[in-house]
Amino acid sequence: MITLISLTQGNPIALQRTIDSVKSAFGDKLTQVIVGDLCVFDKDKQAIDGMGAMRVELPFNELFLNGFGNTLNKLSNHSFNSLCLYMNVGEIVEANVNHDCISDSWNCYKFNHATDPHQWIRLWNREKLTWSGRIHEEVVGSKRLAPSIIFTMADTPKDSDDAYYSSVMNDVKEMVYFNQYLSLIDKPNERGATNSGWVQYAKDSYQHIKDRLLAKGARYEAFNEGDLQKYLDNCTEFQPHNNSDLIHFQ
Repeated sequence: MITLISLTQGNPIALQRTIDSVKSAFGDKLTQVIVGDLCVFDKDKQAIDGMGAMRVELPFNELFLNGFGNTLNKLSNHSFNSLCLYMNVGEIVEANVNHDCISDSWNCYKFNHATDPHQWIRLWNREKLTWSGRIHEEVVGSKRLAPSIIFTMADTPKDSDDAYYSSVMNDVKEMVYFNQYLSLIDKPNERGATNSGWVQYAKDSYQHIKDRLLAKGARYEAFNEGDLQKYLDNCTEFQPHNNSDLIHFQ
């Protein structure tokens, strides 16, 4: 039996797409869905409650402060299954699951991306392995990696019907990612299993990233302080004509 784990600051339409995709691919093997709720809008919390998932409410700046590995380990503690599958919001199972490769002989499994040659380990036994690294995290421990690919994953778009909402979501993602890159340099003891190439990227880009964060002014302060209302109060500048200034992560 498998537990799906995802975490989100919003984008419930894309999240529902991810959940539906995994349910379709795994069928009766999927017996639990856990969503880490870091939402900045109440309407998104309400949408998650209608998805039949366990919504684990976290501070909106949890991921910003502590990084991906730490947050994933917190969420996996809520699983009543040993096997957990981590999927980002908007990711879907594009090709059928190779159910035959799931066995007690292995404690982690990798999947292909539809266009990226990298292979990710995202299905893991939470009792044997843990996540390590603030960003571009990896599972660590005595890995027994299945030799077969379990499925092929594809990315789908995030919610984008409302320009203001999309701008806020992208701003939040910048805030989270940028802070993790800075932490790779400022807090080297928390790098964990993050690949050294990303550490070098963070070192080379450090001042640019820091300047971008500081330029967010009160919004950046709000994430550091954990003041959601302060953050939202300072999002009024986001209008459709400002979108070109935002960095879009894939």
